[in-house]
Amino acid sequence: MKNARFHGAVTSVAILFGLLLATSLCAAQNISGLDTLTHIQTRSFDIYYPAGLEEPALRLARFADPMLDELNSFFGIKLNPHSWGKDRIPVLLSDRSPYLNGYSIPYPSNRIVLYLAENNMTNELASMDDELYYTFLHELTHTVTLNMRSPLMALLARIFGDFISPAIWMMPDAVLEGTAVWVESNASTVTPGCIPENDDGNTGRLHDPSALEPVFSDLRGGMAGSIWSVSGLDDYPGAGSMAYHYGALFSQFLVERNGPETLARFWTLASDGNFSKGYDGTLVSKGIVEELTGTPEKALWKEFMAWLAEQTSAVCGRSDPEVEVAGRRVGAFAASGDSLFYVDLEQNAVFRLSIADATSENGCTEKSPSRLFAADNLIERLGASSDGRQLVVDWVRSGSHGEIIQAKYRFDFESGRLSLQKDREPNVEQWLPAMQEGAGFEGPAPTASGASAGSVWLYGLLRRGSQIVPARQDAAGNFELLRDAPAIVRSLSVQESSGHQEGDSTIRLALSTTQGDGLARLAIIQKCKAPDGKWQLFLQKDPPEGGIHEPVITTDNIVFYRAHLPGGERPLRWMRLDSQALARDFDCVDTDWVELSETDGAALKTGGAVSEANGAATQAGFRIASPALFPAMGSSSRYPYANGQSAGIQIEGSDLTERAAWIALAGWNYQISAPDLAFSLGFQIDRQYLNISLEDGPALDTQTQSAQRLSSLTIRDKLTWSLLPLWRRAWTEFQAGISGVQEDYNAGKFLAPDYAYANIGSRISIGYTTMRNSTFAPFDEKGLAVQAAVDYETIPGIASGWGASAGLELAIPAPALRFSVEGTCALGSGLSCQPAGRLLEGGGKSYVSSLPPAYPVYREYAALAAESPWYLFGEAEARLATFEAAPSLKQIRLPFLPALSFRRASLFGGFRASLLELDSQVEAPSSAFLRLSTDCTILAGMASMLHIEPSIELSLIFRPDLAKVSHMIDFGLGVSY
Repeated sequence: MKNARFHGAVTSVAILFGLLLATSLCAAQNISGLDTLTHIQTRSFDIYYPAGLEEPALRLARFADPMLDELNSFFGIKLNPHSWGKDRIPVLLSDRSPYLNGYSIPYPSNRIVLYLAENNMTNELASMDDELYYTFLHELTHTVTLNMRSPLMALLARIFGDFISPAIWMMPDAVLEGTAVWVESNASTVTPGCIPENDDGNTGRLHDPSALEPVFSDLRGGMAGSIWSVSGLDDYPGAGSMAYHYGALFSQFLVERNGPETLARFWTLASDGNFSKGYDGTLVSKGIVEELTGTPEKALWKEFMAWLAEQTSAVCGRSDPEVEVAGRRVGAFAASGDSLFYVDLEQNAVFRLSIADATSENGCTEKSPSRLFAADNLIERLGASSDGRQLVVDWVRSGSHGEIIQAKYRFDFESGRLSLQKDREPNVEQWLPAMQEGAGFEGPAPTASGASAGSVWLYGLLRRGSQIVPARQDAAGNFELLRDAPAIVRSLSVQESSGHQEGDSTIRLALSTTQGDGLARLAIIQKCKAPDGKWQLFLQKDPPEGGIHEPVITTDNIVFYRAHLPGGERPLRWMRLDSQALARDFDCVDTDWVELSETDGAALKTGGAVSEANGAATQAGFRIASPALFPAMGSSSRYPYANGQSAGIQIEGSDLTERAAWIALAGWNYQISAPDLAFSLGFQIDRQYLNISLEDGPALDTQTQSAQRLSSLTIRDKLTWSLLPLWRRAWTEFQAGISGVQEDYNAGKFLAPDYAYANIGSRISIGYTTMRNSTFAPFDEKGLAVQAAVDYETIPGIASGWGASAGLELAIPAPALRFSVEGTCALGSGLSCQPAGRLLEGGGKSYVSSLPPAYPVYREYAALAAESPWYLFGEAEARLATFEAAPSLKQIRLPFLPALSFRRASLFGGFRASLLELDSQVEAPSSAFLRLSTDCTILAGMASMLHIEPSIELSLIFRPDLAKVSHMIDFGLGVSY
């Protein structure tokens, strides 16, 4: 997810696509280091891949073209890259992430990136039994639908670039993602000529009850008031996945209601990008959804919700008590001995609590949980070691190339030390071990009663196509499956208690399984004690509200589990699993383990070959082209820009690996009437970011109020280390630049530069930060940031000076306070500071600095001309109140324009002050401020995902004699994803 923010004076009206593009390119780096990429060309695709991914790349090359042909046929179009003005669609296969994922975007140009990894059996993508095929099908569906354009839009795209995608400002995210999930789940219908051999028609999230469970849980909480609420308007943790789940079901609803051709017709209607009707209409016009179905959007959504209610017959059972001290959002957890361990994602830490306190019947605990160490949501599993002296943690770390690596850590209870043990293989096994020593990392598995002497069983989950089933494996590697076991299982834990006699033990497996009625419930697989030794399967009759996720059973018959509630809440609950509860709340059947036959064993293999029934899939021609370092570097988007000083054209491009990105800007400064030019080239290589920028434009000399020309070259290199948790980052940065200054500048002197002097400067900085946003709205910042720097500047033969600076920022989310202090001082003569920036002093004259100030510009006192050798700036801010928008403000219809929607408004207040030397006296210019910030958006396609934050700030200035004004009103605009 890309995000960015900008603030400043707004003097022009921003149009919608300007808001969509206000977020700058942010490198994700899809390939490590400076590795070159092998290049395969097919008829319609440029496929790039690093060493090690040759096999999937060659396989993709065989079915990519036929898949595109069949998608075109399904959507009733005849599109190919040449019709878009392209030679081929670039596709990158990346080994950068241990998690399966992918994306397709038209900005800055069409591209598909696939992060190839084997599916994790515990997540929703486990419904894909062929990672390469179905992920590519999903992303290619986006590429096809987002490039459906009317003739006018196609012409505009030729001029301005691929970002001219009318569907982006027409289709809500639920329709965008829902269409792709529907196609992914109906490959045998959409792409019948090139489906994998093992496709049984049940693959994909639309056929996976566990993937759709969030919808049915959400419905019970009265959520999903409109398609916009699941398309980005809701902003609780996890809300981003709702577009996939609701969207897939909404697509299925439309297909059942109006036929499969409905989806193709839907996208055709969106291809003209008609603002005046939009997706759901305006105050005076019908939308495309009403044109398609003949039913107004609100009525259709109500009909859809009724259809959804018919898809589930689950009745929620009684609600189990919660571990209240664990908070409302719990991550990984484990129970061992007499202790419960859990990750509190609100307090960002791992805690330990006694099971006795956690299960106190009156809801109170005598002891508060003890904090073990700071953590984030990237902890996958917790578990105590067999000796009970350590906590074993499945976590991720940042590798030497800045990539995410799955790793194993141990936390020693006695020393309080967290240490890295080893890295784990990234999702290459189809077997998920049982929860033995430290959540299944290692250690002896329980010995099964009745097995031959010395035989041990490892209990876990086995993937069979798109199904995940409980299984066990012996020391020889043989598998056995549980007869009549649930087919959709997402977690398993093992508890064994031994008796006094040989073979006298009880083994219990706790499963989370989702049936067709929508909510995850508990299943218990239990082996009775000798001499009977039989196995029984207990399946919970009615799941509790929120379902049962990742259940863990203890030796004293307590099951801890996590409930998934609407609004992103993930509380930790518990239940007693005694014989009375089993008889009352569970259905029971006798079962046993059956040997996996050779025929069944073949079904375990994933990533099956494309069917050869249709020769087109395997006979597609391709060739190996020249290797590439920064593929598709020249592809770009072009669009107009306007800010408070200039207007013009901005061009942005990025290579396919996102290791390199560039921006070129050509505009006219209408305040000074002169050209404004800039070019920036950035390289994100592992932990290092190198940026080279050229700028040429006018500036106003604050002392003489005359126009000057600044021509500068700047080089910046930043090295960042991510520590555990990964929001902890240390960094060092080197910056150097040279600026030529042309005095008395006007447009006529553009081609005849006459620089009066050149300023050369450099700075070295170091810093450490833990800053991040809170989990829930209004997403207050929290954490600490510190930095320090030393710099040197010189104007050869005129002036030079050394300077030092430092800064500190502290943010507390409750009660939402933020403090910062930043300052700089000259190390000798030659450098001076003022609220608007820094200057170089020499020969009784001030010169423009080639380095930005190490402190923020104090806008209220920007007119204060000072020559202080030091400067200190501080700010204290508090969020005084937040007002959540009423339902009536969620959709404010306008004539012939998309609707406006408000989420909330926040009122901030604070105090700013500075210290500096002015006329040999210490002065303290200060001010107080109130700022009202509104979080709103436009209900137009993907814009509903934006947080558009217009703000107005009133400053009361305490030293108007220095500021030249008594108060100031400032307008700002923030845009973020």
